[in-house]
Amino acid sequence: MKLLIVDDEVIIRRGLSTVIPWKEHGFTLLKPAASAEEALLRFPGEQPQIVFTDIQMTGKNGLDMTAEIKEAYPQTEIVVLSVHDQFQFTQQAIRYGVADYILKTSSPEEIINAAVKARSRILSRSQQRLKNKADEHRIRQNGVLEDLLLNGRIPASGKQNELDSLLAGIGSSLDKPLPPLQVLMISLLSDSGQQVSLTDEAVSSVEQHLKRLFPAAMLRQEHNMLAVISLHAVTNPNSKLLEAAGHIERKLDQRLFISAGPVVQSLQQLHASYIQAKQTHGYRGFVGGGRLVTSEQVQGRKGIDLARSPEDEARLIRALKSGERDNLHLLAEELCTEAQANPQATPESFHAYIQLLLMTGYRWLERSARESGAEMPAAGLRVPSLKTLLSDPEGVLTRHLEEMMDIYLTWSDNTNRYIKEAIAFIRGNLVHNITLQQVAAHTHVHPNYLSDLFKRETGRNYIEFITAERMERAMAALSGTTLRVKEIARSVGYEDMKYFTQLFKRHTGLTPSEYRSNC
Repeated sequence: MKLLIVDDEVIIRRGLSTVIPWKEHGFTLLKPAASAEEALLRFPGEQPQIVFTDIQMTGKNGLDMTAEIKEAYPQTEIVVLSVHDQFQFTQQAIRYGVADYILKTSSPEEIINAAVKARSRILSRSQQRLKNKADEHRIRQNGVLEDLLLNGRIPASGKQNELDSLLAGIGSSLDKPLPPLQVLMISLLSDSGQQVSLTDEAVSSVEQHLKRLFPAAMLRQEHNMLAVISLHAVTNPNSKLLEAAGHIERKLDQRLFISAGPVVQSLQQLHASYIQAKQTHGYRGFVGGGRLVTSEQVQGRKGIDLARSPEDEARLIRALKSGERDNLHLLAEELCTEAQANPQATPESFHAYIQLLLMTGYRWLERSARESGAEMPAAGLRVPSLKTLLSDPEGVLTRHLEEMMDIYLTWSDNTNRYIKEAIAFIRGNLVHNITLQQVAAHTHVHPNYLSDLFKRETGRNYIEFITAERMERAMAALSGTTLRVKEIARSVGYEDMKYFTQLFKRHTGLTPSEYRSNC
């Protein structure tokens, strides 16, 4: 790296030139300049990368020279040679682009150190420029690949360099036939099977292992990587893909899933291969937890038979009525596993299956609302989208069923309250001839609804329930008091002794007197 010393003092020029072993440190020392004017005159021809300069010199000073050099050659590193009383120029020197300054009385080691730091800054900037240039090229190349895959557009003539580079990556070029190509969609999965965002480490690992086995061009997305691989002279590519997936999984300690589109022979067909790879990616829950599924493996599937048996419907309703979230989660897991394991299952038919399942639950909820006199939520049935469902089938189904269960439990709480109030009112008024309408008015519900509640909650209709309550009260009085039978009959609402005796015998198998004598 070339270095120029500029100073109007000959002793400084000679000392810096002879005392310091510039060559040993990798510097080419140019002939020192005795003035700023001389340095500027020589600069276009010699173009030193590092300049050591005094500030105060005869003629143009070092700062003015620095400003002119920086304007014409901005990458040049300027180091000011200063004396104590010149530190007043420091701020101005920084404004002009001076990167460092040292005292003229500094040791050779300090001077060499300043030169080495200047060289490091130059090399660092150079590497950054190369990186930026490479990044820009990669961005443009990714744009070409994205156009080919996602939009099916062949690059315009202005992007031929990027297309050439892309083709070189898959072992081809514009002037020769393309090798067999295949589009892959690659994603990382959590333990529960959900897609996770790609990290830089994951992208690097996928690219590294894949390119060991195939010439490939890669495109990163948020949750997926797209790859175009060349299958030229490759035997058993699926086996190699599984091998790469295994290596990546062990390195990242995460599950990997790859879907592959059909093999194509032209750039124009890459879009169709991408579309099928994307559709096939939706099968990741339908292939038994495998790492790889190809479009050929899932072609011809007819979809799930959506007919549901009464037993399946009863199983769903029992889970919803149970009030146990664990039961609901287990059912959702079982139903999803059964459906996805169906050899004819497709993502679309699975979506329809879940929609029908939710519709079954919702229709039951509507019937329950009518029976209880409750109101259905205004929002109505919410059906998850295909994308949402496939992201976490069991979790999505469980959450929707839990919403239905919570609504039903709210009504059930009211049901329990109504029947408890009715029973308490009946027990407190057994001496009176209380009607169903009176009890309904007390509990503020419709008589028909109350009648249904008695049957559903107690297993008896209203008349059967109130008769049983009266008989139980009479039995307790006969065994625990000395009241006459007629008095006991009146205390439980019966004036007609003959009718009371008939009911009591039908209930116990004994007459009241026989019952008392056996107690």
